Amino acid sequence: MENNQKQKIVVLIHGFKKRGYDDFCNLYEYAEGKTKYPIKKAEDWYDNHDKSTLSWRSMKNKIDSFLDKYKDKEVILIGYSMGAVASFRLAAKNNNVKSFMAMYPAFYINFKGWIKVLFKNVKKWRKMKKTLGKERYKRMKMLKSRGVAEIYPITIALNINIFRKKQIKYLSKLKGKNILLVWSQNDEFTQNAKVKKILDEKLDTIKNKLTLLEANESHFNALNKGQYAMFDRIITFINAQ
Repeated sequence: MENNQKQKIVVLIHGFKKRGYDDFCNLYEYAEGKTKYPIKKAEDWYDNHDKSTLSWRSMKNKIDSFLDKYKDKEVILIGYSMGAVASFRLAAKNNNVKSFMAMYPAFYINFKGWIKVLFKNVKKWRKMKKTLGKERYKRMKMLKSRGVAEIYPITIALNINIFRKKQIKYLSKLKGKNILLVWSQNDEFTQNAKVKKILDEKLDTIKNKLTLLEANESHFNALNKGQYAMFDRIITFINAQ
């Protein structure tokens, strides 16, 4: 390696998830020994059990600190869902990010469907509380597993949407970046028509660097165990940089 070349590393950015769960957990084992560059995991950018970390400002500040310790390296970003949205921001703000893979970027979501799921969970907990009684319900270990997204669904959803919208401005600041955009017509979570429209408008100036890859996997199944075709796409992108 020439002296003027920076060492390359890969940084993975997860989506909106429960604490303790890693979107890329199935990829690590599969990719071991198959990539040219070391893979690092970005820190959690929120805590689903701490409401203060779920404000859009808190999310933004945490994400902006991800690459501070990699200033001396060339970073290849792999972002999934909300992590893909974050990767556009980071790529625009960091000169050492030359390429990134944005998987199922959740700039627009099926808001009504998501709220419906959250309220279904809230209803489940309320029914359990009524059945068990207040005191027994408080002692339940399962109660501690609830995230604030289940307790304050509307507040959290609004903050996430504010965060998303504020990242759109970075789409026009990516000239010279190598981008692989992965999306699917089978995405049950993201409003693909709106996402495609905004990307077409904002990324027009960098189309020579933008590659679109249409996948078959649904949003929530894209990184599940056994999705070797998707894992191979990620590995191929990493090794091509």
